[in-house]
Amino acid sequence: MKSDNILILVSTPLHLLGALILAKTTFKAQTCVLILIDQKDSRYYDALRASAQKSPFDAIYMTGIKPVGLFARLRNKRRNRDRLRAIIEKHPPRSVITGNDRKIEFDYAIHLARTYESDVTGGYLDDGLHSYIPQKLHWYQYTLFDTLLQKLFLGRKSPVPRLIGTCAAVQEAFLFRPDLAHEALHAKRLHRLDTEALSRSPLRELLRSMADRFTAKAQHYPTDATLLILPHPSVKRKIPGYTRIIDTLFALSGPLLLKRHPRDSEGAEATRCQKKRDCHLLPSDVAMELLLFSLQPRKVYSIRSSALLTLSWLMPGSAIYNIRTDAEYDTLFARFGIDNIAIGEIT
Repeated sequence: MKSDNILILVSTPLHLLGALILAKTTFKAQTCVLILIDQKDSRYYDALRASAQKSPFDAIYMTGIKPVGLFARLRNKRRNRDRLRAIIEKHPPRSVITGNDRKIEFDYAIHLARTYESDVTGGYLDDGLHSYIPQKLHWYQYTLFDTLLQKLFLGRKSPVPRLIGTCAAVQEAFLFRPDLAHEALHAKRLHRLDTEALSRSPLRELLRSMADRFTAKAQHYPTDATLLILPHPSVKRKIPGYTRIIDTLFALSGPLLLKRHPRDSEGAEATRCQKKRDCHLLPSDVAMELLLFSLQPRKVYSIRSSALLTLSWLMPGSAIYNIRTDAEYDTLFARFGIDNIAIGEIT
């Protein structure tokens, strides 16, 4: 029989992958309760529920779908508070782990859990780029509005960490590359996530079924294709020689898989892909972290995209390239073993 309840709050696909690893490895002897928060729809919740027999989680919940509009979001936050209270009453946790310790739901979960057990611990689950590079914030971020949320949600104020993963409630961090974590995180107990667990049964089958659910064409994508991941549209416009880079990649022989950023609505590359023989357009609104479980690309190219970091963790040993356009990005990617190449080296 499993012992202790472990609550894991996730809001992104990368958090979900980390949570799957924890439930299957570090906390396999504990009761793992997954709570999806801040979701724009129920796709991940529905996919997990549909494959529950392959899931390592003992229970799966989701808070209210994130609405549009300030007041609607505030009302939703209050409803989420009640939902979390009911979950924690049912599963009083020994530990609460989050992919974002700035989320008010984490603060509330820790606060409520400690009414059942005073020494409940907090954990941080890798959120990606900002686990490794301290985020540069404007003075007004995570200040006035967050204080208002704290009062409405908790009836009290609680400090919001300026650096992700560093709030006082977090004692340990579960990272893909703890050796490269930013300095502030080294004040926590660091643990490495076992990414190989994702390629073993039953997680491999779970993730494959989820990826197939998100795109009906998954089984038709060629296995020897070149994968091109486009950066955020605001980044694209700042890249010198961007058009020439895209021309070079589209001129490569063999099939091409094109993945746009979820916020990229400009569509120029997508239109070009639709007109090109052997170019396959991947759904832009599905996270690359999940799509890759239905793909077997021969090479991966991108320009200043943080998705390359994720792929370097989840596809170790694969041919992953950042096209050199910026020294700061080149240095970052090199730290993670990603090759930086010039446009003339694309093959």
